Amino acid sequence: MIYDIFGNAVKITYEDDKIAESLDCWLKYYPFSSKKKADINIKFVKSLSEYKKIYYNSPTSYKVYDNVVFMKIGKHEIVFDKKDILSIYIKYNYKTNFIKDYLLKFRSIGYFNSLENIGAFFHEMILVLMQYILNEKMLIHSSAVKNLVTNEVILFGGSGGVGKTSLELLLCNDLNYSFIADDISVVDKDGYVYPNLAFPKIYAYNIINNEDIENKIFKNRDILDKLQWNLMRKIRGDKGIRRAISPFDLYERVERKKNKITSYYILQKTNKVDKITITELDKGIASYATYLIIKNEYGMATQHFIWGEYNTLFDYRINPIVVLDEVYENWKKRYETVFSKIDTYLIEIPVNIQHKDFINFFKNYFG
Repeated sequence: MIYDIFGNAVKITYEDDKIAESLDCWLKYYPFSSKKKADINIKFVKSLSEYKKIYYNSPTSYKVYDNVVFMKIGKHEIVFDKKDILSIYIKYNYKTNFIKDYLLKFRSIGYFNSLENIGAFFHEMILVLMQYILNEKMLIHSSAVKNLVTNEVILFGGSGGVGKTSLELLLCNDLNYSFIADDISVVDKDGYVYPNLAFPKIYAYNIINNEDIENKIFKNRDILDKLQWNLMRKIRGDKGIRRAISPFDLYERVERKKNKITSYYILQKTNKVDKITITELDKGIASYATYLIIKNEYGMATQHFIWGEYNTLFDYRINPIVVLDEVYENWKKRYETVFSKIDTYLIEIPVNIQHKDFINFFKNYFG
C-alpha cells in the first residue's frame, strides 16, 4: 500500500503477516496517496543478508556502506538505503516465549510487548529519522492543535515533561480544538504542519482528576492491564506509567491534512517565576531553542548518522547518507523563516506547580 505520510508517498510491504496486522492499527488512518509511484519504499524483512558487504565497521555496532547506514536499535535492525530513492529495510525482532514476553510487557512503562509497540517504533525510528535523510521538512518537538472556530494552529514546544501533552488533552477534549500531533511535529519550509498520527502517550499525571480521559484510555482493556497500571503507579509514581491510545479514540476531531501554523509557544519550567507567565519570544531565540531541543531529544538515534559520516572520511568513494551538521543548519534557517511569519511566545511555568492549577490557568487562557 502507498500512504500519504507527511506529504510523501510511502509504500510499505511486509514479509510477516503479524507485523502487518499490528502496524495497520497505527497506519489505517493515514490517507492513501494519489501517486502511482512511491517516493519512499519501506519493507519489513526477515533477513538483511543482502547487506553483507561492509566498507567500515567502527565501532562494531555501526556498519557503513556507500550511501547506506545500518542501525541496530535494541534487538531491531534497520537499513536506510539512498542509492536511488530512499529505501528502508527493517528486521523487526519480536518473537519470544509467552511467559518471557508477558513478563516484559508487565514491567514495561506502557504495558506492551515488542509486537504491540511496533507503531511507536515505526513513527519514532523510521518516519522521524527519514526526515533527516530527505532533508525536505524539519522536526519540532511539539504537540500541535487547531482552533475549530478561528482556524488558528498552535504548536506547543519544549523538552519532555513540561506540559505539551497536558495542553493538547485540555484543548482537544475540553475546548474547541482538533488534534494534529502529540510529540513530534513535521513542518515544511512554508510553515505547514502535517498530521502525525502516532498514538499519544498519556501518563498517569495527565489524567489526574480527569475521569473522562481515564475512561477513554481503559475502555476495552482487561483487568490485568488495569492491575499493572495501579501497581506500577504506586511503585514508580505518576511519571513512571503511561498508555498509548489512538488519537481517533482519544479525540472527537483529528486533522488529516496539513495546516498552516499561526503561533508557537515554548514551555519552560523554572524557579524564576511563582505563577505561569507568557511573554513574546524573540524569533531568533525561538529558532535556536527549537534546534537545541530536537538535537538533544534525538541525540541517541542520530548518533548512527554521525558514526556513518565518520567512517566515510577514509574513502572518498563512499558518501555519507546524512551530514548531520548540514541538516541542522538547514533546519535552523527554516525555523527562522517560518517563525518570522508567526507569533512566538515563551511560557514560564513554576517548577512545583500543581497539575490542577496548570490546567485551570490554560483553560481560562485558551477558553
